[in-house]
Amino acid sequence: MPNETTTAVTDPPVPFRDGDLVSLIIFGYNQADIIRPTIDAALAQTYPNLEIILSDNGSSDGTFAVMQQMADAYDGPHQVRLNQNAAPGLGFIGHVNQAFDLCRGALIVYNPGDDVSVPHRAAALARAAAETQALLVHSDVMECGPDGASLDKVWSVQPELEGLTAQDAARMFALCIGATCAWRHEVMDRFGPIVETNTYDDLILYFRALLAGRVAHVPEPLVRYRTGVGLSHSAALGDTATERDRMDKLAGIFALNLSTLRQRHMDCVAVGEQAIARIIDKQIARRAYMLRLIETPGFDAWSRFSSPRALLMSIRMRRSLRKTLRHVD
Repeated sequence: MPNETTTAVTDPPVPFRDGDLVSLIIFGYNQADIIRPTIDAALAQTYPNLEIILSDNGSSDGTFAVMQQMADAYDGPHQVRLNQNAAPGLGFIGHVNQAFDLCRGALIVYNPGDDVSVPHRAAALARAAAETQALLVHSDVMECGPDGASLDKVWSVQPELEGLTAQDAARMFALCIGATCAWRHEVMDRFGPIVETNTYDDLILYFRALLAGRVAHVPEPLVRYRTGVGLSHSAALGDTATERDRMDKLAGIFALNLSTLRQRHMDCVAVGEQAIARIIDKQIARRAYMLRLIETPGFDAWSRFSSPRALLMSIRMRRSLRKTLRHVD
């Protein structure tokens, strides 16, 4: 049975019933050499009322040609549709926004081009969505190496998410595993498209579903999750050679944090969650201050002495920045 986390009572959604049309959308981008197993797994799904969208986001390596070839050769029970975005593509968040227009199903199963779904993935997510009426359903994963070989390791983030409130999530930059998610259209209809492009789907859509009190988890690995490539690959700060390199890397992380926080603030305002919006305001101020310290050292050389409060803020932010850099050496 799926475990549901709720934080608020909202109007009931349009009911989703097990057996309603489900969309599984594969996001492809320059993955011609690895996307075939992903498509094969999608075509082998056991859920009976399924449409499969193969969507290429402006690839230059023949990814769309692979999609087209496999779609043309398919002779099975599922509906298969193709989408090709002109180069250079829409960017990742643009592709996420587009998915909600492309997919006709009442539930959208997201599938990155480098990850492979188990045969009953769509069926398990649909069953959980019907039982809980969640806006977002996620699962565990079986980790694989860059070559797709299983590492025989199940990864679940649910222990960290169990009982999580929207207030707590507002400050966090690691939530569910985005590659495992299925979304309801309401998670976009209620809040609008994602306008901050320097962020990730799970950081926004999971938070939105948590604001609505409708998140569900399926406690089994439904995705063979390829690590070390694609969006799952992020070099550690400690891997960079010099302090300047680490500072530049940290600036990129803070910029992503700020985009995420700004989008969450807009989403809180959209549904009247002013108290959480104020929490996010404070986080935006902290991240923006630290980013300025990296990009313009000494920017507050004079303003920090304008008041005791300004001096205390400067001391705290500099101490926090030094601590962060020290931990990534």
